[in-house]
Amino acid sequence: MKKGFLLNKNIYDIEEKVIKDEKDTTNRKYRKDDFEIYMHIGSGNFSEVFMVKLKNDPSKIYSLKIFKKEQVNRMNIINSLLAEKHTMTKLNVPGHTNVIKLIDTFKDKENVYLLYEYADYELWEFLKTRSVGIDETITVNIILQMVHALEYIHKNNVIHRDLKCENFLINKDGTIKLIDFGTSKDLDNVPLQTVKPEPSEEDTELRKFVLKKTNSNNVKEENFKREHTPENGNILGDVEVNGKCSDDNDEDTDDDSDKNGGNSDNSDNNDSNDSNVNNEKIDKRLKDRNPKKCILKELKNNEMHEFNNKIVPKENDDHLNVLKSSKYPIGTNKHNYRIKKTFDNYVGTANFMPPEALTNKCSGKARDLWSLGCTIYQLVTGIVPFDGSTEWFIYNKIKKKEIKYPPLISSELADLIEKLIAVNPEERLGFKKGCREILQHPYFQKHNYSSFNFKIPQISESEKIYTSAINKYREYAIEKRKQRQNDNNSCEETSKKIEKMKTDLLNIIKFDTVCYSEENESTVLKKKIAETINFFLQEFLEQEKHEVEEAEKWLQRFSSK
Repeated sequence: MKKGFLLNKNIYDIEEKVIKDEKDTTNRKYRKDDFEIYMHIGSGNFSEVFMVKLKNDPSKIYSLKIFKKEQVNRMNIINSLLAEKHTMTKLNVPGHTNVIKLIDTFKDKENVYLLYEYADYELWEFLKTRSVGIDETITVNIILQMVHALEYIHKNNVIHRDLKCENFLINKDGTIKLIDFGTSKDLDNVPLQTVKPEPSEEDTELRKFVLKKTNSNNVKEENFKREHTPENGNILGDVEVNGKCSDDNDEDTDDDSDKNGGNSDNSDNNDSNDSNVNNEKIDKRLKDRNPKKCILKELKNNEMHEFNNKIVPKENDDHLNVLKSSKYPIGTNKHNYRIKKTFDNYVGTANFMPPEALTNKCSGKARDLWSLGCTIYQLVTGIVPFDGSTEWFIYNKIKKKEIKYPPLISSELADLIEKLIAVNPEERLGFKKGCREILQHPYFQKHNYSSFNFKIPQISESEKIYTSAINKYREYAIEKRKQRQNDNNSCEETSKKIEKMKTDLLNIIKFDTVCYSEENESTVLKKKIAETINFFLQEFLEQEKHEVEEAEKWLQRFSSK
């Protein structure tokens, strides 16, 4: 969607642009029947992804992302879907080898389809089978590609806002591609936000897959100067903010009495027939009026005045925050509106969100730099840096920047991560000079990073050891946490099973390290693997102990009230 699409003063200009966009969508290259679904390759929050082949040319393979219209309407994610389409269309020109390419978009009666180029594996799923992060030669190449992908989208003024290994794909040749721009933000585009009733099956935006004009007949440009997004919701919707209802024919009964001389006692002189006529007129007026345009009617009757085009009470500054914090439009029945309680910058995955995003503050491109640091940690270790059983514990660790580095992460790489996850966004590496500044870090300087086109080597013995150990550790941590959350009421058999998982884990790293006496490169790496697994076990047990103590504190506070 072009910038300023809905900022035209003339509503007919908007209609012309809509018609033009609709004509453009008729020149579609593909449709669903052109493809044969080969296999299911992934699931998103609101979509399913399939590997498909072109029927006329089976050698051409693509990824087809399918959104069900019914679910899109029900979950109110049309704006997210449109944002992904808009962002990918922008990034397609000229395109980048480390950013996924959108091939086409099309729809039918039931679904909306996004056709992407195909890649072999999801990076996170690949890491579960091969812990390539322990090989520094492979690691530096993958990190380098991540930086190049980030550099490209940032040059196009796009921020991803959900960087993590799960949102990268990797091919057999080692090339990675950044995907999933559903939560991305185009800094060149200022989308409009409106409070909408619950979408119906006849939602025109979804049916046409293009934005349609609003119902308002008087759109003022100055009302849209503040940046809006579909997530946080504008409680004023598309109502003209002028202190009165936008229906010009709707007048207060006080105004009617003023026209009659301002004396309310005149009503006593009217006979019953006149009263019935007036009542019929009022009923007709109420029936014809647009409820969306009259949600601020109650404000007018409460002696409101204008303040920078926003309605505020007279002589009461404490109410300035009402319009910002209200969940529903004032004077509107909350059951008639479906509002998703989210915020513009509070998006992404909890473990990878920067501190400022937790308080709904926008840090622009610096946000992705923090997430990049967390993603590098995840790439090398297979574990997220900020973890906890609930988001509350995760957020506390992020705010305090409670992060420790296992032996598997070198000192140079740890320093790179530290500079990327600086609490102050302006101090993060890459904030001042862009992603090129990241490549000047000593971690990259000791490697020849001029070329990153490489093939992933055959799996090594060390990879097999760490892959087996870290997968076993994750299973153990999940089961142990489930046991605690069930108040340790699990049966004895479950407890024995969990202890056996821990024993098996320790045996994996013990058996493969004590047999070596020579201090060669392979032995050193295997010892680091053993130390890293023990490190994570210790950190996990300390985290569990801390969470139990915090829970007991809250219970004591609650019981004392």
